[in-house]
Amino acid sequence: MTYRWVMASIALGIAGCGSDYPAISNLVIQPAFIPAAELEQTVSLSVTFSFNASQADVAIVHVRSSLLTADQPIDNPTGATTGRGEQVFAVTIPAAAGAYPLEVWMTDGAGHDSNKLYGAVTVAGGGSGK
Repeated sequence: MTYRWVMASIALGIAGCGSDYPAISNLVIQPAFIPAAELEQTVSLSVTFSFNASQADVAIVHVRSSLLTADQPIDNPTGATTGRGEQVFAVTIPAAAGAYPLEVWMTDGAGHDSNKLYGAVTVAGGGSGK
């Protein structure tokens, strides 16, 4: 698994700004749609979100799904308290069509969890193998 962080100053109009607890918003999962194949396939799944923490101690991003369970340390060398984070995961996608919900949140260095965001990856099609 690889991860990278793009730090940028952004204005976030989200609940929790200014609190001691971190907050995330603007979840994007790519690709959100994957054509079904005859066999399992491995794809790169990108999870991107905006974050806001009252202190520069953003520590871990969590992803939960039947496809993936991950708790990854966050690389935040500039100590940014707001920005956009992206993590890229190699995920094995089953051959069966279906919707696979994901739950994403982060934890700061003090152990405070942010709000949780939800998205999904949809595997659809007739298993054409292409």
